Amino acid sequence: MDQLLSVIPTGFVRVNLKGEITFANEMACRILDLTPDELTHTFYQSTNFGQIGLDGKPMPPSRLPLAIAMTEMRPVKDYVHGITHPNTKELRWLSVSAAPETDAEGNLLSAVASFTDITDRIKKDQIYRKIIENSNDMICFHRPDGTYEYVNPAAHRLLGYDVAELIGRDPYDLLHPQDEKRIRETSHGQVLHGMADPGIRYRIKRKDGSYIWLQSTIYPITDPAGNVTGLQSISRDVGQDVQREQEILRARLLAEKANQAKSEFIANMSHDIRTPIHGILGLTEVLLESCETDSQQEMLEMVDRSAHHLLNIINDLLDVSKLEAGAVQLRYNWFSLEDLMQSLQALYAPEARQQGLNLSASLTGQCDGFLLGDESRIMQILGNLISNAIRYTRQGSVHIELQCSATRKDHRTFTVSVEDTGPGIPPAEQERIFDRFVHLDIGPERSKGAGLGLAIAQMLLKEMGGQISVESEPGHGSRFTIQIELEHRDTLPPDNVASAEDPARTVVSKPLKILLAEDAPENRMLLNRFLEHTCWLLDFAEDGREALEKANKNEYDIILLDISMPELDGLQVAKELRRRCNLSERTLPPLIALTAYGSQEDFERSREAGFSLHLTKPFSKNKLIRAIASVLEGNGSRGYQAIRS
Repeated sequence: MDQLLSVIPTGFVRVNLKGEITFANEMACRILDLTPDELTHTFYQSTNFGQIGLDGKPMPPSRLPLAIAMTEMRPVKDYVHGITHPNTKELRWLSVSAAPETDAEGNLLSAVASFTDITDRIKKDQIYRKIIENSNDMICFHRPDGTYEYVNPAAHRLLGYDVAELIGRDPYDLLHPQDEKRIRETSHGQVLHGMADPGIRYRIKRKDGSYIWLQSTIYPITDPAGNVTGLQSISRDVGQDVQREQEILRARLLAEKANQAKSEFIANMSHDIRTPIHGILGLTEVLLESCETDSQQEMLEMVDRSAHHLLNIINDLLDVSKLEAGAVQLRYNWFSLEDLMQSLQALYAPEARQQGLNLSASLTGQCDGFLLGDESRIMQILGNLISNAIRYTRQGSVHIELQCSATRKDHRTFTVSVEDTGPGIPPAEQERIFDRFVHLDIGPERSKGAGLGLAIAQMLLKEMGGQISVESEPGHGSRFTIQIELEHRDTLPPDNVASAEDPARTVVSKPLKILLAEDAPENRMLLNRFLEHTCWLLDFAEDGREALEKANKNEYDIILLDISMPELDGLQVAKELRRRCNLSERTLPPLIALTAYGSQEDFERSREAGFSLHLTKPFSKNKLIRAIASVLEGNGSRGYQAIRS
């Protein structure tokens, strides 16, 4: 036994009934820094050891572990106290366990004690305690039921309660009623299962009755077996953070509300302007087909150009509104650069000739094959650049140069430059021209347009991952260049191969029965004039209720519904038709929505109501016939389509 006691890493002593140390192992001497002779025959209760408790106060000899073991005849485990070296006065902290030794009859013979030096641990604990007590954060230890077991002085600063008032109190009694259930069900339960809660926010009542916002991190305290024996929380006042976040949220909601009001205003204004423009453009188109004199044709063409100019301004305003709101959705399709160039020349050559300008174009580089991009938006961007060049150039030429070069695998960089011989742009103005509503005093055409074309071009190119730049010198013209990288293929995917036969040419000769619901008399007349040359039987309804009644009594190949009608609007009619057809197991004919509303939300509402196609006013005769042909070609199976004006 003596050999075993000499090698164990624990101090061991035995005392007799007088309290005199009769045996001390080597580790006991080492821990206490005394020789065996100095330690043996010393009384363990000697005041030379200067025993103190964790509170720093001297310990009564009767409360020492050996004294308790001998007087109460019971073992004592892991009792912590400090001793002072009798010579050096150095303080050491011990964790002591003691037990009585008895004979067979239970009579006390002696007592033994084992102890370890935990001075380093106690010093660390004292450092941690100082950190905790001086922390600005409220640090608490809780029993498993959540009640406070310890709170640091910051609790008084934050909550106004004395520390003693909080010990044993349930913090849930102080939580705001709107937060108490949430915290109890989520955070508390989570921590009791051994998982930390990294951060919860809640309101807690101060002693004066006011509430403050705290953010707490809660950790489980576990025993060696992993059982949760308590909780630790660290909390700080986040009232200012919450206030800032609420202010930011209010500002954002106000901005969103203002943006929504602006969008609704522009959408309603667009609708109210598009509706009469639809009549003007449609009737102008009909009159141009039958005008008898050159002067009549010239005047009608002026009306047509003016109406289209107004329509372009409305479209620009809508585009800017959608781009600012991040609501523009690009629609990608495969297109040919050669076809794109031919379309641009066909569209703008007449305008250039009318101005006495030479419009030329060239393709260089690897322009074969097909690119994947939003062709209509690219046409819109280039159209703005070409239209501006023609408008501001009084004499000379406008040249379009298209280049395409291979970049990474299956991609091409698509570069288009529009160069004119116009008045040029001063260097100081070249950055400003991409701002909204900017007009430059560089010619007699200053007042035309809304000043949005270049701003829209720049925003659209940013959406596509492209860029736009300008080179110009006053008196020597301007050169605008756009650049985009797009996916490339040598051949067109099978799904994109267009039919050689134009369905619009054949559908007009088919004997179709069509219902057209439109409440405005001028629009009914226009639809009739647009379609009177076909072989179709046209049936008109003046409101939604009449359209529904006619659709119930008759079979139609296709139904066109204006969205904004009295009695029942087009969306309501479409939903009711779909419901009735489902009940009666009838086939619902394809539905086309006719409306001056053209936002993405409007398209989505039409699709949900059951329309096959959404046609935005104003539309031409050709666009109307092609829309009908597009729907009938697949009997509505081609999926929902949206056609903008």
